[in-house]
Amino acid sequence: MITGNIEQLSKSQIELPVAIYEVLSAIKDLDFSVHPDGQKEVNGVIFKTFTANTDLPEKRTPETHKDFIDVQFVISGNELAEFGCLGDIKPNMEKPEDDNYFYDRPDLDLNQMTLKDGDFIIFFPWDIHSPLCHKSVISRVRKIVAKVPVASL
Repeated sequence: MITGNIEQLSKSQIELPVAIYEVLSAIKDLDFSVHPDGQKEVNGVIFKTFTANTDLPEKRTPETHKDFIDVQFVISGNELAEFGCLGDIKPNMEKPEDDNYFYDRPDLDLNQMTLKDGDFIIFFPWDIHSPLCHKSVISRVRKIVAKVPVASL
C-alpha cells in the first residue's frame, strides 16, 4: 500500500511504478467541476468516478483483487479506509469474474487511515482493504477508483 496527496505527486514519483504515476497524473489534470460520474477505460485502466456515503466498518466487507491494483483518489469528502496484510488468509467469497475476493472481518487485523480531499491510496493485490468507512458520522464522498492491471507493471 502507498498513500499520499495529489499536491505532492511530483515528489511521490520516485516511489511509484510508472503506470501508477501516469494514472495519478491523469487524475491530477482533471477538472472535477465538469468531470462526470461514470466509468471509462483508457489504455487498459478502468476509471470509475462516483459519489457514495460512508458506512460503519462492520457494515463494509474487506476485499482484495488479484488482477488489478486499486488507485483510489478522494475528490471531496472524508473517509476512513481500513487496510491490512493478506498473509495466508483465504477469502470466504470469491468473484473472480469481477476480480473481487471478500473476507470475514473477525479473521482480520486491520489498520485505519483517514483520507480527505486530494488524498490517494494504492492497494496492491496483497493489501486487504475496506474503503468508505466512518467511525460515527456518515460522510458523502466523491472519488475515483482506477483499476490498474497488475500486468502493466
